Amino acid sequence: MVTYYLIAILSGSSDVLMGVGKFDDTDGVSSESERHDKPGLLLTLREGDVVIHPAGTGHSNVRDEGDYRYLSFFPEGSPRWISENGERRLDQAPELLELIAQVPMPQDPVIGNEGYLVPLWRAASE
Repeated sequence: MVTYYLIAILSGSSDVLMGVGKFDDTDGVSSESERHDKPGLLLTLREGDVVIHPAGTGHSNVRDEGDYRYLSFFPEGSPRWISENGERRLDQAPELLELIAQVPMPQDPVIGNEGYLVPLWRAASE
């Protein structure tokens, strides 16, 4: 995803593999795989959970249950929603890297400017 965004889980649950792209060395792990000992972070998201994705990060739904529904929020002024679905390697798509770098850093969507995310995002971008 090119912009920052937030997902709020409305119902059901989902196992989501975070931070892994199609071209990453996953040692056979994919969204269709039952084996999750490699890479990325496997999270079980449940009703009431909130996940905030930094610009340029990926995720993949592994499985869901119980009428899984979520709602996505994007910061005001974000670029139009562009989902690459991991079709291109970022190191071979300089125009995407440039677009991601130009996305303005939003305030923490849960806590606001006093939250923990803005300092983390700033440090990661330096």
